[in-house]
Amino acid sequence: DDLDLVLLDMQLPDMDGAEIARYIRADKRLAVLPTVMLSANVRKAQESRGDIKLDGVLAKPLNTDKLDQLLAELFSPSALRLQQSSSQEPDSGSTNHPALDESVLQGYLQSLGKGAMQRSAQLFAQLLPGYINKLLEAAVQQQTKELQSVAHKLKGAAAAVGLAWVMQQARALEEQEPDWQGLQRQLLELHFTAEQHLATLQQYIEQY
Repeated sequence: DDLDLVLLDMQLPDMDGAEIARYIRADKRLAVLPTVMLSANVRKAQESRGDIKLDGVLAKPLNTDKLDQLLAELFSPSALRLQQSSSQEPDSGSTNHPALDESVLQGYLQSLGKGAMQRSAQLFAQLLPGYINKLLEAAVQQQTKELQSVAHKLKGAAAAVGLAWVMQQARALEEQEPDWQGLQRQLLELHFTAEQHLATLQQYIEQY
């Protein structure tokens, strides 16, 4: 089947997105295929791309309004004008809660629907204890790579449901050198606060 677009995650298990983009551009059949990089760190992604021709870089968690705008730019200039005019309308649903990334949540709720977001929140609630247990195990054994790997997964899971504070804490665990002293207590506090924020998220979705 023909491909219209590649959304390429910058950080992947076996090879990074920049390497995959090079393979795409080296293939004559795919050389002109629109390719967009996704990254939690847009600046780092811009630096890593080097001379690779990309059609855009979007931040994670993905903002669906920005994705719509990019798709309009790539495929429909007239749709871009409509999208720009509609994006100027004020958002009356914001509650400005620091636990949540409301712009991301609004985009997900509009594009995926309330039911899908409720299921995503339930899945996060099921996965959270496992992430915390693995982080605690890594902290006890002082395994930096394992700690950072699990933190990266937690960051992605939190971003997927708009849990901004949890995502920030997971990013810090992933990117900073661990301070082993007191880390276990920090992780338990993270778990407690994440569950509170999850309850806030579920209420936010329910009221949508």
